[in-house]
Order: sequence, then C-alpha cells, then structure tokens
Amino acid sequence: MAQRPSEEPRDVVVVTGAGGMGTAIARRLGSGRTLFLADASRGQLGRTVAALTAEGYAAHGILTDISDRTAVDKLAQTAAGEGRVIAVAHTAGVSASIASARTVLEVDLLGTVHVIDFHALLRQWREGSGMRDVLAE
Repeated sequence: MAQRPSEEPRDVVVVTGAGGMGTAIARRLGSGRTLFLADASRGQLGRTVAALTAEGYAAHGILTDISDRTAVDKLAQTAAGEGRVIAVAHTAGVSASIASARTVLEVDLLGTVHVIDFHALLRQWREGSGMRDVLAE
C-alpha cells in the first residue's frame, strides 16, 4: 500500500501465526499501527485479517511458510517497506500431535531461526525494534 505524500508512515507490527495467540497479540499491539500477519494457512490467515480489519485495524496478511527462508525474507521486505517495524511477535508453529518430527523441526526450529534472523536484519536497518517468541505446546 502506497502512502500519500502528506501521510507519515505508521509504525509496523509483524505477527507470525494467525491462530489464537497471534490474534491476541495483534489486537494488543496493532492499534494505530500497520499490522502484518503471516501464516502458512490461507484460510486461517484470511479469517484473522478479515476479523481484525472489521474491528478497525490496518491489517494485512502475507501467506508465509516460516520454514522457507525466502518467504520470511519477503515478509521482512514487505513489512519494512511500509514503515518502521517496531515489533515482531513470533507465534507460528506446529504441534507434534499433528505434524511429523521433520515438520516440527523445520517449522518450530528452523522457522524460528529465520524469524530471529529477520529481526536481526531489521535491527541493522532501524534501532528500537523488539521481538518476542511465544512458544506453546
């Protein structure tokens, strides 16, 4: 979304994972900010973005498999292109009860590394950003 010349870009919040924890964090941090939600489930992402938008948030969804470094890089570039990324909340993950051991390692371990690298890159671009990794099992 392009900013009108007279508008200052909003601060940006990125939340990976559009489930219950991600949605709660988005509601808490997203007010008055541009909000990017990232999830690998198109349906979950669409429902969450639609709900947040209906509530008045400036919410955008980006289909993202966090185990794919290129997808996380795209998320980082898109978010940073909208304004100053002030927070990254990482809630995306899969449960061993519904995923293979390989998928758990790729998403929960490697995906977390990609998101941490994304945050480290943002810190090089702009001071003052913060990250939280929320884990639940």
